[in-house]
Amino acid sequence: VNTMRETCEEYGDDIKFPKKISSDHGLMWDQKHHLVYCPIYKVASGTWTTNFLRLSSFNKDLPKWQRFSKLHNASESVSRKLFPPPKGKKKQLKALKESTKFLVVRHPFERIISAYKGKIARPDAKPRFYRKLQKEIKAKYSKNAEEIAQEVP
Repeated sequence: VNTMRETCEEYGDDIKFPKKISSDHGLMWDQKHHLVYCPIYKVASGTWTTNFLRLSSFNKDLPKWQRFSKLHNASESVSRKLFPPPKGKKKQLKALKESTKFLVVRHPFERIISAYKGKIARPDAKPRFYRKLQKEIKAKYSKNAEEIAQEVP
């Protein structure tokens, strides 16, 4: 908390009045519930964009167990489009003042371990790019020819 306070004090107006508060890849604005969310990739962003879809009427005609499935067009990009910034800087600043603003953080080493487990250690890693990367890492660093031949991550 102290680090956050120090950073806020150091950057003051740059944090209070960010120059790019309306970026398509920036904040998600739920004006009805007075929430502004700053998604950070690999830090529960998928969970929170789904939570935003739950707050909307997204796919309300479908059974609850199907509403937020990718098969029914539930995705981060759809969620972002449903929660755009208010039009104009004045409205954005007003919404920021009236809303609860939040982001989710994660220890950097947890992110590294999670990425390793999900993209390097899994034989079925997706997209396929990671399987190619696995082979390159093994070819360069492994001393076990049998493992390399068996394509064990």
